[in-house]
Amino acid sequence: MKGDFAETIRALPDFYPANGASVEDIKSAEQKLGLTFSSEYREYLEAFGDASANGHELTGISESIRINVVSVTEAERLRNPGVPTNLYVVEQARVDRIAIWQDEHGAIFQTMPGSKPEKVCESLSEYIAS
Repeated sequence: MKGDFAETIRALPDFYPANGASVEDIKSAEQKLGLTFSSEYREYLEAFGDASANGHELTGISESIRINVVSVTEAERLRNPGVPTNLYVVEQARVDRIAIWQDEHGAIFQTMPGSKPEKVCESLSEYIAS
């Protein structure tokens, strides 16, 4: 349901949003990565652009390459060449070089360098609330 993820993240402690991203910027990011974002991630991008909450610093449409979904995903693809190209990074955990990925259906996966993606959650909402 539209608005669910935005409400979930907005209600978390230490919520710090940026400004929402335009539909054009979101489509451009998808084209650069050669994939489609999940509806949940698109909702998040439109509402906030990027944000942090509950100890998570999520990627997004940002001028900062450190949290820009395109630059972070491209860098993680180099570290993890076996990761399917339909996944994009939603968070770099900053511990053991763990990357958190999402697919176009919303499922969340985790990798460490050289490892195969392991499914850890059904959605970004579930992941961010954990």
